[in-house]
Amino acid sequence: MSKAYVGKIGNINKTKEVEEVLNFPDYVFEIDGEDVKDAKVTYYYDNMESVEFVDGKRGKEFLSPLLCLEISGIDDNSKNAFLSFMLKLDLETLNSFNNGIENITKYMLETEAFIKKPNEDKSGFLDFYLPTDKKDDMFHKLTSLYVLKLDNNKFLFKLTVPSENVFTYFEVNFK
Repeated sequence: MSKAYVGKIGNINKTKEVEEVLNFPDYVFEIDGEDVKDAKVTYYYDNMESVEFVDGKRGKEFLSPLLCLEISGIDDNSKNAFLSFMLKLDLETLNSFNNGIENITKYMLETEAFIKKPNEDKSGFLDFYLPTDKKDDMFHKLTSLYVLKLDNNKFLFKLTVPSENVFTYFEVNFK
């Protein structure tokens, strides 16, 4: 028996984006060794529509929750820089975590992470390695994403993408 999945992403719910201006010390955002200042975080909730195919035949359809996040700001040359990524989880799941630090790397959607680096006029997909828990992990600079629950609906995210020289942590108070 072979299985395959096809999905559709793209603000299916037509939910409104929420934007929060971040203040020091609520964030650090660094790309290629440059600080990105005047940061803000934008987020919206969505669903990913998926269809399961079993042995080439259309099977069940289902929705998976998505949390779409972007942190953006201005580099030293007054150019915009940003980092966008999607997490296959919802606010209910985030709130279910205890008050400790949780590794949520496994919830990242690799194909939907974008970056606009300082001093560049284009954006592109992030080149990152998600852990596979196999021997090959020993030879890569692995991406990691952690979350700390500060309060109900309030979280601190920490994302490192060593292959792209990205480090950020930022606080989000979901409304």
